[in-house]
Amino acid sequence: MVTSMHGALRIFLFILHLSRAVAEISTEPSLLDQQHPVLRYNTTLLERSWEKLHHGDTDLNLVIAELERAAQGHISAGPFSVLNSSAVRPSGDNHDYMSTAVYWWPCAHVAGTGPCDVSTCAHAPCNCTSMDICGKTSVGCNATTGLPWFSCDGHENYKSIDEGCLPQLAGLHAAVVALADAFYWTRNETYVDRMVFLIDYWFLNNATKMNPNYNFGQAFPGVNDGCGSGLVEIDAALVDILDSIALVTAPYPCAASGVPCPSRARWTDAHDAGMVAWVRQWDAWLRASPFSTWACNYHNNHNAACRAMWLAVSVGWTRNDTMIDLLIAGSKETSWTNTTLPNGTHTS
Repeated sequence: MVTSMHGALRIFLFILHLSRAVAEISTEPSLLDQQHPVLRYNTTLLERSWEKLHHGDTDLNLVIAELERAAQGHISAGPFSVLNSSAVRPSGDNHDYMSTAVYWWPCAHVAGTGPCDVSTCAHAPCNCTSMDICGKTSVGCNATTGLPWFSCDGHENYKSIDEGCLPQLAGLHAAVVALADAFYWTRNETYVDRMVFLIDYWFLNNATKMNPNYNFGQAFPGVNDGCGSGLVEIDAALVDILDSIALVTAPYPCAASGVPCPSRARWTDAHDAGMVAWVRQWDAWLRASPFSTWACNYHNNHNAACRAMWLAVSVGWTRNDTMIDLLIAGSKETSWTNTTLPNGTHTS
């Protein structure tokens, strides 16, 4: 899979910044004291921005107004849940995340699915086959079931994407980040209240939560029930969601003197304990699953994204020094020289 240079650069800069954050955590008592240190942002720059804000910086106020406008677009979003997906889980448990590989298509037209209109497939769900999309089909194609599906690289199957959990996760990701950023700078608790509700609904509420595994991410129908490439769907989202929690619960300079004030975020001890438990279960699944072994060692964007996600989990939530050292060492050795070509493109 080819990822955009924007996405590749974002992951690259995150690992560079995270490496510095790890060094700071090991030497700065103030960071060691933080329950979940903020990783995506340079805390020194955040403090300087607060100082500017206290002195009435016009440009910064304009930026904050934009953050508020973005958050307003998510204030009534969701709630999002894996249970909102119609995908059939091999486990029979609808709390499991499920998605189909985005470029895969039925090898033959299945009766009852409706006519194929190729002209709509580039931007909307359609009932087409791999033969319609890329002129290819799978070996042993079953004309009745359309199995096994076949990959038409670069041609997204919006019908199968919409049936899976990815749109729900994408909605949660966008809303949590926007609401957290707006709350951090405005201290308007309307934003953090909604953010906490959305996170609780996805991760903590027993009736709606996602099981802490990715066994069925990016399945190839008729080939497998899930694969290592599925992790790329949640890597960046989990980094941002966990760091959004850290951001809204972090102390902030509420006076021009820079004296830190405790956050008044509605993220309670019960929320935090529940999230820590979920993340630890997720970490245990990562350790046991061959999917993470593949993703974190495959020499392309999957490698970089997997390591960034696991670093965020290890630094901010499990505090596993051995895993942190392992992931950073592996990133320095393999992530960038094997994925970013001299011409700047990102390879698969």
